[in-house]
Amino acid sequence: MNLHCLAKTTAYLTLFISQASLAQTKFQAETISTESILLTQVPEEKAILRTVKNRFGGQFTTGAGVGYESSFGSISGFIPLLQMPGQELFYFDGRLNFDTEDANPSGSALVGYRQYSPELNVVFGGYIGTDLRETDRKNTFSQIGVGFEALGDPWEIRANAYIPVGDRREVIGESVILDAASLNFQNHFLLYDATQSKVYEESLMGLEMEGGIRLLDWAGGDLRGYLGTYLYDTPNGSGFIGFNSRLLARISDNFSTGLSLSADGQFGTNLVFTVGASFGGNAPATRDQTLDESILARLGDNLSRRSNVAVRQVTEAIALNDLKVTNPVTGDP
Repeated sequence: MNLHCLAKTTAYLTLFISQASLAQTKFQAETISTESILLTQVPEEKAILRTVKNRFGGQFTTGAGVGYESSFGSISGFIPLLQMPGQELFYFDGRLNFDTEDANPSGSALVGYRQYSPELNVVFGGYIGTDLRETDRKNTFSQIGVGFEALGDPWEIRANAYIPVGDRREVIGESVILDAASLNFQNHFLLYDATQSKVYEESLMGLEMEGGIRLLDWAGGDLRGYLGTYLYDTPNGSGFIGFNSRLLARISDNFSTGLSLSADGQFGTNLVFTVGASFGGNAPATRDQTLDESILARLGDNLSRRSNVAVRQVTEAIALNDLKVTNPVTGDP
């Protein structure tokens, strides 16, 4: 009886150990499965964090600068239209400007696309849109804007083109100056020579290229430096080349300031200061992030371009010879 009980007890104990072992194996399998699920969810969670959000802001820019003569204020919006978080983004970028002298409006409306390249760890992008500007002489000029950008860490490069459309020249003044020394008689008519001058406003076709690099960074912000060149062409084909350098300090997630120095043969040397604030959007890329996070944050970067249509004033003189002096009452010579 004792042997029988011992054998029965041994059998139950063996069965218990076997069941316990199976339960442990099942628990480990379920744990591994749960960990696998969590691991597969991590990229999705990170992707949610990389979702580009709406951003709105305001900025003040001092004048004069390349193609404009007055300081101006701006309000802007960056609105994602369609996106695959952490991969690609279609967006709308709009801006409305008012100069400080006569409150003349100008603005832009653009659509753009950005895509992250994991092989190169770079965000590539492009845009197309239109710019419109009313000058203080109440002339309206418009242009098509297109551009390309490559945003890396800590570097970036971009190129923008500005293509005028519609009327490019408008007369804003004219005069005729008599050459008194040229007065003479011919066949009973009094003749004279004169110079006719016309002053035009005209929009410029432009191309600019720029490269930049991060110089310093701190919690929530950084300092970037840029060097670039630009080429503008006039309606009569007399173009000019200029050079531009600037510093951009993102003081925090919501405040930025900048200083730009440009020089060319048409508009001279100009030092321009900007200050801006924004709300919404994503935190800018900083060095305290991992490299991937820093690059992906650039999907929501501000678009960098000139939103003002570049306009210049030019005077053209024409020599008029042997004009007949007319009777102011009859209009006859």
